[in-house]
Amino acid sequence: MANPITSIATFLLVFSLLIFSISVETRTSFRGVAEAEAGLELQCNKVYGVKNGDTCFDLAQKFKLSTEHFNFINPNLNCSSLFIGQWLCLNALLTIP
Repeated sequence: MANPITSIATFLLVFSLLIFSISVETRTSFRGVAEAEAGLELQCNKVYGVKNGDTCFDLAQKFKLSTEHFNFINPNLNCSSLFIGQWLCLNALLTIP
């Protein structure tokens, strides 16, 4: 039988890591909202036309972008329904309109 103190400590550690990862992910996903509220616009200066078999993850790796950055410069992109010929941004600048 496992030691109850060890089991509780393990549970608390796993729970803490889960809460931490959710917290980091939430802060990252709302980063674009802060820029929009500040009156900044995204200006794409390099695009790519989707080809058969492309996925968001593969394209981010191919062009050496983090998935977070790829998603940030392609707001409202539905990665589960990419279509051939769809234009995706690969490099963008935040600008003041």
